[in-house]
Amino acid sequence: MALFPRHRLSRDGHHVRILHIEVERMLDANFNLGRYAEAHQIDILGIALHWAHQSLEGVEIAQEVKRGSPSTFLVAGGLTASAFAGEIVSTTPFDAVVRGEGEEPMRVLAEELYQAKLQGRCPDLANVPNL
Repeated sequence: MALFPRHRLSRDGHHVRILHIEVERMLDANFNLGRYAEAHQIDILGIALHWAHQSLEGVEIAQEVKRGSPSTFLVAGGLTASAFAGEIVSTTPFDAVVRGEGEEPMRVLAEELYQAKLQGRCPDLANVPNL
């Protein structure tokens, strides 16, 4: 997730963390994003699939997250994700793809997931733009 959605989400009251997985793994060779997501109760996690050469690693990271934290909502974004949104959602662990600019879709998605959790219902993603 880029910095501009982070600022907007933080301003709207959501707790946001940005991790660089390679830095985390450099600091701790045993770092596992799935265990991290579970331990920190991460509700939504965005993974950049901007360039095609990042796609396989992004999918592998998504698999790692779902193994360790199955309830974390996984979102892909970026150029490659936007171009192949249908294929990504139907063949990978990603729950959704944000196509194009992500600031407003991530804000609406975060709020909907939060409200659904509070109300004990399934999220309604129909009103999330670019999803």
